[in-house]
Amino acid sequence: MPVDLALKLCRSAVAALLLAAGAAAHADTLWKWSYTAPGIVARGTLTTTDAADAEGYHRITGIDGKRNGEAVVALAPAGRAIPGNDGYPVDNRIRYGEDGMLTIHGLGLVTASGAQANAFFDGRRGAVPYREVFSRDGKLTETDVLFTAAPVVER
Repeated sequence: MPVDLALKLCRSAVAALLLAAGAAAHADTLWKWSYTAPGIVARGTLTTTDAADAEGYHRITGIDGKRNGEAVVALAPAGRAIPGNDGYPVDNRIRYGEDGMLTIHGLGLVTASGAQANAFFDGRRGAVPYREVFSRDGKLTETDVLFTAAPVVER
C-alpha cells in the first residue's frame, strides 16, 4: 500500500474516532415532571441537556406528556412568551434538588389543540411558589400549582 494512501486512511480513522468520541460526550437526561391543582393535572417526561449552567439549571430540549388528558406536543420556544402573557418569556430551564426547580420564566408547553401553558417559580409567593399561566383562545388563567420533577434513574 502506498504511503500516501496509508496516511489518508489513518487520518480518516482518527477523524472518525474523534467524531465518535464527541458524539459520546453529548448526553441527555430524562426527567419525570408533574404539576397539579384543582382542575389541573399535567405530567410527563422532559429531556434536558446533561450539563448544567452556572446556576445549576439544565436546558430543556424536549417534552412529552398530557395536560388534563390532552397531549403535550411541544415546548413553547425559549425567549418568547406564551400568547397573551407578553413580557414573560419562557426559558425552559430546570434544576434538581432545590426549591426553585424552575425559574421565574419557567417551562412553556404546547398542547395538541394549540393551547399553551407556562409553569414557573415565584419564590415571593410563600407556601405555593409555583404557578401556571394557561392560554387558550386568547383567554388567560393563572393558578397556583404543586410542581415536582426528578431525573429518571435507570437501574
